[in-house]
Amino acid sequence: MQYLIFIPIIASSAAVTITADARGIKWLYNSAKVSTTMIIIGLAAFSFVYAARPVSSYTIFIVSALVLSLGGDIALLFKDNRAFITGLVFFLAAHVVYTIAFIISSGFAVMDALPAGMIILLLIILFRSFSEHLGKMLIPVIIYMVIISAMVWRAFSTLFNNSIPVNHSLLIAIGACFFYISDILLGVDKFIFPVDHITFRNLSTYYIAQTMLALSCF
Repeated sequence: MQYLIFIPIIASSAAVTITADARGIKWLYNSAKVSTTMIIIGLAAFSFVYAARPVSSYTIFIVSALVLSLGGDIALLFKDNRAFITGLVFFLAAHVVYTIAFIISSGFAVMDALPAGMIILLLIILFRSFSEHLGKMLIPVIIYMVIISAMVWRAFSTLFNNSIPVNHSLLIAIGACFFYISDILLGVDKFIFPVDHITFRNLSTYYIAQTMLALSCF
């Protein structure tokens, strides 16, 4: 279980990121934010040491999604609308890759209808809350909401597959849930109203999500 050494390193790097933002140290915030995601990628990639040969396609997809997320993190360091859209595209691609990974793990089953119904209901609520605030960003954000909702649906569907260990499916489901919360917070702050301590709330949930998804590779 040597890979657990990554956890305090990730936590420390995330704490530096959040503290640097709170104190307005932009260069430290930028470098620490990127470094934290790179460490999480390192955690997922470290699972190759433990993997049976050949390496599972699931692990390859998770590492690929994390690399795409890193691209999104870098894009969002810039505060203009073009950078925001670029970041959106990177994370959109990451969620598509995550979704493929979860489908590979669990396939499809009748019980998938339960989380699907819950996610659709939540998606409708989010659409009603955001739509009037999005303006020209309506279509890109709606597409993103649908894709990340599909990712969360497939993540929770792993809970109904008896061939997947419970701890594995819990890491996937809880990680996806934290990702959803992180993006909702970011969306509310950007489009609806300022969220208190947004960097802390957004990045803490985001890093928990990505760490859990990286740990699901083991």
